[in-house]
Amino acid sequence: MSVFVTMAAYLARTAPFGVLALTARCLGAVWYWVVPIRNVVARDNIEHALDMSPARSKKLTRQMYNHLCLSVLELFRYGTNRGLSLPYTVFGEEHLLSLMRSGQGAFLLTAHLGNWEVLARYGQALPGPVKIVRKHLSVSFWQDLWLALRAGGPEQIKPDATAQDLVRFVKDGGMVGMVLDQHANESSAVRSPFFGRAASTSTGMVRLARALQAPIIPVFSCRQGDRHLIKIGAPFLIERSCSRSQDVENGVRACLKHVEAAIEDSPEQWLWMHRRWKSKSEQAD
Repeated sequence: MSVFVTMAAYLARTAPFGVLALTARCLGAVWYWVVPIRNVVARDNIEHALDMSPARSKKLTRQMYNHLCLSVLELFRYGTNRGLSLPYTVFGEEHLLSLMRSGQGAFLLTAHLGNWEVLARYGQALPGPVKIVRKHLSVSFWQDLWLALRAGGPEQIKPDATAQDLVRFVKDGGMVGMVLDQHANESSAVRSPFFGRAASTSTGMVRLARALQAPIIPVFSCRQGDRHLIKIGAPFLIERSCSRSQDVENGVRACLKHVEAAIEDSPEQWLWMHRRWKSKSEQAD
């Protein structure tokens, strides 16, 4: 594994970005045509969520594959401890830095949008403690590869981390990054509107933010050419009323609106192949 990562990272670091982009388009075409299992899912999701014609959804799906391949190649280019300096521009950073200076912890709301691994590299450069909640990949090869490429980034919280661990970290002024754009199987998940269709969504971040009265800060990345834009929104709190369940549901809706808006700005850079909208009968699968 280490030899493979070292060689691939060396090639990605030394190649001109144009070569990297061309390679990504070739790999994207192969992925689209040779492994078409997710094409139907992606195009159906796009057509329903964005009200696109089949022709436009096909084009957007191709763009998504190209983007994903370039994102992986960029991880070899900018990831690992010897990666190149990441070219990014940040908007709204004052929202994050003001909380860090005050010592107040928060939750960072993000999604599988743009090159989301860029956010990990950005988190590494921040003046305060940042951790990211990661998903454990079922295939050991990909799991080991991902961990190797993330080396040197912020500390990662394993999926089996307890709520007490997160609470302690946030109370001590830490920032916890969590994605909220994937299907959730847990019993506490709520079915909330996402692009007009009910989607099972995790409530963990919202529940903790409500209990701690810790702010949630929207943080998303998107690609513009060979640079990345990191957009940080104003922090918001989950309101407390007499009904905790209603507060959580309202909080999830508020979070998903931020995710929707970010995706609409760069639709070709979201993970449309994910089966985000499952019927109740499919949720047990």
